Amino acid sequence: MKKFLFGFLCVLIGLDAMGANVGESTGKNGNGDDKTSSTVIANTEQEYTVSGTVVDGEQEPLASATISVGTSWHLATDEKGAFSGEYTGQGSDEATVRFTNCTEQKITISELHDKQIVLDCGELIDSATV
Repeated sequence: MKKFLFGFLCVLIGLDAMGANVGESTGKNGNGDDKTSSTVIANTEQEYTVSGTVVDGEQEPLASATISVGTSWHLATDEKGAFSGEYTGQGSDEATVRFTNCTEQKITISELHDKQIVLDCGELIDSATV
């Protein structure tokens, strides 16, 4: 019953919605009686400033390359391949850097500060011949 009430209270005050982890441990107290204790560990989110440039193997800037985390956060590079923005989340969150016809690259948010990202684009075709 205690477990149910604790879980119900957590839902009521929104700990689950905030991404909290609830852990439970069971053991014996000093009198030899069973005891159960619960611990709430909140996932702390931080704000990160991400910035850098995306270039190909020949150091040419890649305009309109994208940097994204999941489906909820995106940036695009400008004509010089530069990007800058704010990200709120975990430093260990993984961003994916993409550009058409290039191999995508994954990098953690905590590493995306004044970072030059070099994508392997192989042989890009400038124009098609018909």
